Amino acid sequence: MGQKFYVYAHIRLDTGEIFYVGKGIRNRCHRKERNQHWKHIAEKAGYSIKFLEENLEENQAFELERFWIKFYKEKGQCVANYALGGEGCSGVKWSKEQRKRHSEKQRQKTDSIMNGHKKQAEKIRGRTKETHPGVKIISEKNKGENNGRAIWNILTPDGKFSTIREVAKFYRICPAAVHRRLASTTGRFKGWKKEAK
Repeated sequence: MGQKFYVYAHIRLDTGEIFYVGKGIRNRCHRKERNQHWKHIAEKAGYSIKFLEENLEENQAFELERFWIKFYKEKGQCVANYALGGEGCSGVKWSKEQRKRHSEKQRQKTDSIMNGHKKQAEKIRGRTKETHPGVKIISEKNKGENNGRAIWNILTPDGKFSTIREVAKFYRICPAAVHRRLASTTGRFKGWKKEAK
């Protein structure tokens, strides 16, 4: 015996109107691969699911899907249903040629993305002092004893440290947490400061 079908409706949470009717088996009513109109309503208003008919054969499901779409469209609802229902089929199996065509399209898409990444990497890699003014400015700034970086002492309730990394290691926290403590204005981290060397 085959699986039983159902007819379901998606209901807007803001107005309570039915904006989509469909038929399906298993978890079809929960899937979000839909048209753009459906996605827009679902994201904006949210939705709930209502089962209109259950325990159906496929031909009954097609017929009742058509009936409910027509019924709600006459009331000015079902706006995300472009067709009047009852089309399509379930459990479609692709032929070898279809699978091959789909595979080729996906491969071309991946190649296109990878080529884009490669071009971007080459563009960045090609930025040298001579070819890119921004790189030249940074390079000039980084010349000298401290490489253009401010040198700080980190003051904590447990003593003075010369780098963020030392503090992080001492307290067994990540460097980002040290930065947050230094920037904090709460009394809890009042003793955390940095001073120029």
